[in-house]
Amino acid sequence: MAKPLTGIRVLLVEDHDDSREMLEHSLADEGATVVGAATARDALPDIASVDVVVTDLAMPNNDGIWLLQEINSLSHPVPVIALSGFHESQNSELRAAPFVRKLLKPVNFGELSRVIRDVLRGVIGLSEHGSLLLGWLNPVSGGLCTNCVADALSCSREESLKATKELISNGLAVAERGPCALCLEVRPLTHRRRSR
Repeated sequence: MAKPLTGIRVLLVEDHDDSREMLEHSLADEGATVVGAATARDALPDIASVDVVVTDLAMPNNDGIWLLQEINSLSHPVPVIALSGFHESQNSELRAAPFVRKLLKPVNFGELSRVIRDVLRGVIGLSEHGSLLLGWLNPVSGGLCTNCVADALSCSREESLKATKELISNGLAVAERGPCALCLEVRPLTHRRRSR
């Protein structure tokens, strides 16, 4: 019988060696191919070769939020799950950061496995505008600019940008520059992420 994470490539970023090794073994036992990194900067070269990133929030030098920002600036970002010793109600930076999921340490290995599967299946709680935008991007062959997204969703440009960032941070869309499928203007666009 196949293990729950068979075929899934996970980048695990954790600065504590013991914690990283324990998480690597538990994810591998679930069938995942795991790449470990001790720092956020060490993780950067491996991002393009994985399906999901699981990162500690608090690390020396560059933290998990820095890594999330680096990943979301890529042309093909991947979903990022944060692990933290603090609940987001105790940390305003964590609360504001658009991680696809935030898990409290010590993490339950079964829950982490389930969350990874859910994230990669797209089972995430999107805002109303995020859900509508995802639907709009489905039938459109090209990408949409922020202005056309705002018109399509009947919302402000700021709400349109927030919905766009939500889809990108959840790994459901990517940002590129090109002609908008609706207005044909060359602008930054949001595209539906293609399945791997």
